[in-house]
Amino acid sequence: MHIGLMIRNMGEQSTREIMAGAALAAEEREFESIWVVDHIA
Repeated sequence: MHIGLMIRNMGEQSTREIMAGAALAAEEREFESIWVVDHIA
């Protein structure tokens, strides 16, 4: 089974440092993928 992680990429929680930290934490925990929300405004 492959499990991915969805992280927030909008608002105050989407700084480069926070997103990089989330990616590193996901990698350490062996998540298969990271997903972000995308939409056309």
